[in-house]
Amino acid sequence: VHTFGKAAGCHGAVVAGSNTIISYLVNYARPFVYSTALPPHSLVSIQQSYESMMSEEGERRRKVVFHFVRVFRQEMKRGLSSFGKGCQFELLPSPSPIQAVIVPGNESCISICKDLREVGRFDV
Repeated sequence: VHTFGKAAGCHGAVVAGSNTIISYLVNYARPFVYSTALPPHSLVSIQQSYESMMSEEGERRRKVVFHFVRVFRQEMKRGLSSFGKGCQFELLPSPSPIQAVIVPGNESCISICKDLREVGRFDV
């Protein structure tokens, strides 16, 4: 299953598989297959998104995004280390633009989420 969300900026998904898997889905999941079919304009959006991503401009933009990911991770590590050895926050390893920080405890997590929303620059 491949989704066309975050990276492609579209909606929808596709199942890629062997002839056996596709035949099974067509024969046993027919209502699901036909009730979730994408309209033509969505297919064109997906196609255009992939053409853009595979272009020279797409490569240039990817380099910029991954540069900012590296900067973000460096700054987060520096910021978390300023809490000292007792800090329980953990920046999970990830090279993608989707970054996760483990915050133990519900109250701590809710408080930090509230603070980040008030700053207005974070989606938590």
